[in-house]
Amino acid sequence: VVLEDDEFFQSNLTVWPVEVLSNMSGQTTVTFEYIQTPIEVPMFVEVIQGDGDSDPLVSEITDGSSVSFFLSQGIPQKLNVVIGNRPPTVSSDALSADGGDRSISLEWVESDGRYGAESYSIYREGAGDVVGLTSASYIDNEDREGHDGQGLLYESTWSYELTASNAAGESTDGYSIRTSGGDQENIDGTSAVASATTDNNLDPVSVPINAYCWTGCEGENGEYSAVHDGNGDENNEILIVFRNSSYDDDENDEIDRYNWIIDGDVYSISPDFTENTSQINITTGIGHDQDAKEFIATLTVESDYPIKGGVGTRSHTASVNATLSEEPNEDPIAPDALSLIVGDDGLSVATLLDLDDGNDYDSNAQLWYVPHDGDPQTTTASLSFDASASFDADGDELTYSWSLIAGEDLDWSYGDLNQNGVYDIGEPVFEYGGGEVYINPLEVSTDITYLDNLPSDVYVLELTVTDAYGDSDKSVLVVGVEEERNEAPTVEAGDDQVWYMPTGQDLFDISMSSHSVDDLDSDLLSYSWDLDGSIQNSLGNQSSPYLELENDNSLSEGEYVFTLTVSDSYGESGSDSFTVTVLNEPAPVAANSLGIDDADNAFKQIQISWQEGVLQSDFDGAYTGDLHNTLYFIVSMNGEERATYQNDAGDGATYTHHERSLDAGSDYEFTVEAFNSDDEGGAVSVVSQTTHARPEVNLINPNGGEIYSVGDDYTVEFSTTNDRFISSIDIQFLGSDGQWSNEDENANVFSNTGTGNDSKTYIGSISSEGSEIHNGAAIKVIVTDIGDADGANKESNEDASSSSFTLAAHTISKSFNDGWNLFGSILDVSDGPNGELMVDNLSASFGNWGEYWVAYDADGQYENLSLSHGEGFYLALAEDDILVLEGDPVVGDPENGALATIELIEGWNLIANPLVLLTAKSEISVEYDGVTLPWEDAVNAGWIAPSINGWFGDSHFPYEVLHPGGGYWVNTSRDLSLHFTTDDGSSEDLARGDNSNSWNMKLNASSLDGESFGDYLVIGLADNADSKFKYGEDEYDLPNPRFGNKSSIDIHVNNDNLYLYRDIKSTDFQDYQVWNISADMYGLSKFKLDWDMGAIDSDVHLVVEGDIVDMKAQDSIMLSSLDESSIVVGNIGSFLEPVPSQFGLGSAYPNPFNPTTTLNLDLNYDSFVDVSIYSVTGQLVANLISADMSAGYHTVNWDASNVASGVYIVKVIAGSNVASQKVMLLK
Repeated sequence: VVLEDDEFFQSNLTVWPVEVLSNMSGQTTVTFEYIQTPIEVPMFVEVIQGDGDSDPLVSEITDGSSVSFFLSQGIPQKLNVVIGNRPPTVSSDALSADGGDRSISLEWVESDGRYGAESYSIYREGAGDVVGLTSASYIDNEDREGHDGQGLLYESTWSYELTASNAAGESTDGYSIRTSGGDQENIDGTSAVASATTDNNLDPVSVPINAYCWTGCEGENGEYSAVHDGNGDENNEILIVFRNSSYDDDENDEIDRYNWIIDGDVYSISPDFTENTSQINITTGIGHDQDAKEFIATLTVESDYPIKGGVGTRSHTASVNATLSEEPNEDPIAPDALSLIVGDDGLSVATLLDLDDGNDYDSNAQLWYVPHDGDPQTTTASLSFDASASFDADGDELTYSWSLIAGEDLDWSYGDLNQNGVYDIGEPVFEYGGGEVYINPLEVSTDITYLDNLPSDVYVLELTVTDAYGDSDKSVLVVGVEEERNEAPTVEAGDDQVWYMPTGQDLFDISMSSHSVDDLDSDLLSYSWDLDGSIQNSLGNQSSPYLELENDNSLSEGEYVFTLTVSDSYGESGSDSFTVTVLNEPAPVAANSLGIDDADNAFKQIQISWQEGVLQSDFDGAYTGDLHNTLYFIVSMNGEERATYQNDAGDGATYTHHERSLDAGSDYEFTVEAFNSDDEGGAVSVVSQTTHARPEVNLINPNGGEIYSVGDDYTVEFSTTNDRFISSIDIQFLGSDGQWSNEDENANVFSNTGTGNDSKTYIGSISSEGSEIHNGAAIKVIVTDIGDADGANKESNEDASSSSFTLAAHTISKSFNDGWNLFGSILDVSDGPNGELMVDNLSASFGNWGEYWVAYDADGQYENLSLSHGEGFYLALAEDDILVLEGDPVVGDPENGALATIELIEGWNLIANPLVLLTAKSEISVEYDGVTLPWEDAVNAGWIAPSINGWFGDSHFPYEVLHPGGGYWVNTSRDLSLHFTTDDGSSEDLARGDNSNSWNMKLNASSLDGESFGDYLVIGLADNADSKFKYGEDEYDLPNPRFGNKSSIDIHVNNDNLYLYRDIKSTDFQDYQVWNISADMYGLSKFKLDWDMGAIDSDVHLVVEGDIVDMKAQDSIMLSSLDESSIVVGNIGSFLEPVPSQFGLGSAYPNPFNPTTTLNLDLNYDSFVDVSIYSVTGQLVANLISADMSAGYHTVNWDASNVASGVYIVKVIAGSNVASQKVMLLK
């Protein structure tokens, strides 16, 4: 109970601490009830949380209200009952102020809660207080210091204080807190203070502008020039005016002051002051050919404005440029070079017949020529030029000056406008003159025209046109004056003549061939004939048209040259010749109808025939002799003379020549040369013939891979070429003694097919003798030809089997070791003398069943077994022995398909090789559902397991090649057929391996005494392998042979509840790959486990009941069991302890290395890992890892193939762990 003081409760608080205690735990409720009507002040209850570190749970107290909480036994729950009211609290940083345009925005955090504010007051600097505000913001823009409309002024700082009020009073009043025990705490009042500065005033903007220019100038926007007035003197009264458009964007502000600064060649300024004027004028001047003048007008403007306690000023400066250019004047324009030429008719005088207009310009050649007048002493040409095409845009009066430069080797540069590589009249000339001696430049005329007579030379004519301002232009023309032209005379002596001397004459009369002389200039000509350098006849000073010149002669046999020579008045001359030939009797004519007689049978002999060649009846009108003028013939073969034949058999006779013994298949060329009575030859006829090739033979069958039986017929087939030239055919057989022997059969009586006499195919049957199995059998066919024309020079060709075939007897023996074997029948014994029962066939060789031998099938049965061809059996012998079987071998040709087929059922099958020769897996095809695949493709298709297991020693053993009479286990995933064939030598090896990166290990389990059945398994890694079971990649455990009391061991891989003897896993693993292995032992207590593996970088360990064996350091171990056994490839530590206890970097191995090395990295927690290689100088060489990695055992590989030899540092950063080591690369 406290003192009843209503006034205290109206603005202060009283607190009653309460504790609730119970002797049991449970949910508790405290209820408040009024005894009498209380004063109207707030009443609350605070439920204290924990030790009071957290805010209490607050509830308002009304009549009958309650609070609930969980009360623990013996632990008091504290409550505070609070009655009274108090002023609101204002945080010292509750108020914020933000300056604006002559105003300040105020915002504050509201005082709420149990004793929240009902209104707020703002106490302002320089203005009255604002009270009774109910929102949490206020904008102050009330005018200060008597500046109407200017609000809080620019750039001025003002302060504010915020208070809050409610029914208990204002926040600055403070309050007290009493407890029921009489203690009292006094709480100070609160408020918030803030200040802000109004925005800055804006600068005025100076905008000087170019207004205009007058008094002798023109232009706009600051670009002016003096007016052209025809006078080159300076205009010094030019006026340029500058104005301004300056402004101030601030409200109520205006520009108060102007100040101008003028830079440039100014003669005067008006007004004569530059301050406080908004416009300024300058006077200046400029003349022709003067540089442009630049003027800069700089204007500074200022504005005043009120601030707290005074006045502020702001200014701005800007400039504007103006340019005054010289008085303009257009240069005169000289005519282009071609326009200077006065060409008149444009024709020069080239011949005596041309008209002369007194101007020697040739417009086609664009040259001047000294006129052709028949007088070589005249040397000048007439030239004319005119500058009337000159022009001046200003209309100024022009003057002219012509200059001429001449020289023998005048040099100049020009613009090649038409890109033809030579100078053409009218193209612009840039430079002329050079290092030669020249005529000094000479002004040759000041008139508008220029006329002259100039000798042949190269000239530069320069026209200069000048106006009243002294401005000028030039036109340059290269003038070429050529020497007087003269064309040399032409002459045609006529055609050559050929004549035959008539019989009985020594001289032959001839006349000159039709001839002519001419001259394009129509000059007077002189011409004459000479014979072999001696003049015979001539004419002088002949005018056009020019007459022929006669010159008849009588000539003996031989060749004569007549030359006609002509010259003109300029000394130019020409000559031409023709030849007269007087011949003796004509040459003979080559033989006619030369050919090969019976070319189809030109085997080792050739006969040719021909007839005499005869001159044509119209051979030549000057010849009167016999047209049959061949006296004899000479025959040559391949350039060697073989015989001479006289042409004495009469007109139209046929002559022959026969070569009786030649080589077959050779090229022969025969020539027949005719000679006349003067022994003149050269008339040759040629014929060629290739003798037919010797007959050849191609053995078609047997040609490799076939199997035939001894004493039984088999087919021999062969083909021949050039069969008509065969005299005999022989067949030989290659026996087991390595000797060839003739077969009795006569191949000439074989049936044959073919058309004509060229190629045939022969088919027949033969039989061969032998014993057991002869794998090297072959057939050879020999063909002998008919020889030459006399039956001599016979030769033979032969062909033998490309690959050997097999000849198998009907009785075959096979040796077996004592102990256990897997075998099958090498022959089909069903039709043999012993029948099909196994006991009848084997007892004949081994003796009594059960005493000397015993056999079981795949199911362990031994009674009434049939020795079925293709089925496998287990055979146990008391001692080494030989099995002799009688029956029929499998025979056939592999080209005709499979030789034998075995039907298999799904699962394990015990088969035997049905053929009498070794059979590779690649020679076995697999058929399923009508589709046949090669062995490897069937494995890849999942039809059949890849391994074929036979027997070796005391254990199963994988075989790639099946032996005759051997037994083998095969596993299939479905019922299918195996087709057996042989290699005929025509196909490549069909075995296909996986070339991807792979590794295998074979483990062998055997008894210590070697008397028990052993076993083996294979594990491995491959790039594309599936670590789970995959049929064909992994293989089921082999059936374990358990017959009688024989002890044995069966080892296997345990994979997903499957027993496997082959398990291949993927090379893609994190730290390790593991195989769980186990063994079943029958009649054994211990065994030996040995292994053989391929090269591998990773560690390989065997873990047996916790013991660890390094399988790379040793290759065998003695064991009593394989319980809880595993083979681990990779990090054994990660397998044994998945997470290492501490961080570690293992030593690099190998080190030194080339080119790769490996380090083990142990991470004891997940972290970001960086592994980098540095040189000893600290340069980064490679970054191997930069990634997040999980805890565990890892390996790091570095391939330094592209790095130079040297010492390098491996640095590893894993979280806070750092490790490094040196490695050495030796190449």
